[in-house]
Amino acid sequence: MKNLTKLILLMSACLLIVSCGAPKTPKDVVKIMFVAIQNLDFATMKKHLASERLSRLEQEEQDMKENPNDAADFILKIKDAKIEIISEKISEDKNSASVVIKISQVKGEYDSFENSVNLIKENGEWKFDENAL
Repeated sequence: MKNLTKLILLMSACLLIVSCGAPKTPKDVVKIMFVAIQNLDFATMKKHLASERLSRLEQEEQDMKENPNDAADFILKIKDAKIEIISEKISEDKNSASVVIKISQVKGEYDSFENSVNLIKENGEWKFDENAL
């Protein structure tokens, strides 16, 4: 029983180290942001948005709070949406990237559409440079 407990603790520690220490790729950030947008998780969105874009997101957050019906409609529209990463291109200087995504199953919208998301490196982390989703 003691060995099992030690094994579980060791595995937990390894998972924690791997998940915290591994640098996120632009693709990872796009996926994280997509889920955050689906859940209207503004705290997560703020963590992955370039600092120059924060004021725009804060305004959108305020608008959602003032118009809860619009927020509910938005959530219903995108709750079943799916994202597929088509490509990822990182610049030669490794400070910017473009990720082409395909979004499908958006209620009341197109069957699917492609969009390009631009990211920049800020303090060593990939951040959305524009609100593209």
